[in-house]
Amino acid sequence: MKEWKLTTSWAAGFFDGEGCVSVSRRKRGNFIEHFISVQIGQKDDTPLKAFKLKYGGSQCPSKTPSDCARWRIHGKASERFLKDIYPYTIVKREQIRIVLEIRKLIGKPGHHISKETWDKKERLWHELQREKGKE
Repeated sequence: MKEWKLTTSWAAGFFDGEGCVSVSRRKRGNFIEHFISVQIGQKDDTPLKAFKLKYGGSQCPSKTPSDCARWRIHGKASERFLKDIYPYTIVKREQIRIVLEIRKLIGKPGHHISKETWDKKERLWHELQREKGKE
C-alpha cells in the first residue's frame, strides 16, 4: 500500500465536508471572552491522526453515543490551520473568513478592549451565527 500524506488541499476538502469551526463566548469575571474552536469528527481515526501530526491539537473519542473520534484545535493553532486551508475551501470559506476576522480582535485573557472593538467582535459573531443558520 502506498504511503498516504495529508496535503493542504485535501485537508481543506475534508474539513469542508466533516469539520466545524466555531466561536464560543464564555463569561470570565465581569467580561465575556471569545474562544475559537475547530474540530472534525470521523469514524475512521486515520485522517484525524494525520491532522494531529501536521497541525497539533488533540484527538479523542467523541462524547456522543456513536463510536466516532474527534480532532480538536483551539486558539492560535486553530488560526494557523484555518489560514493554511482557507484558499482551498469552498463550503466553509465564509465561516472561516469571519472567524479569522474575529481572531484578529481577540486579545490576551483579561485584556480590556475598546467598545468599538467589542461591538465589531459581536457583529462578526452574529454574522457567523447567521452564516451557520443559527440565527
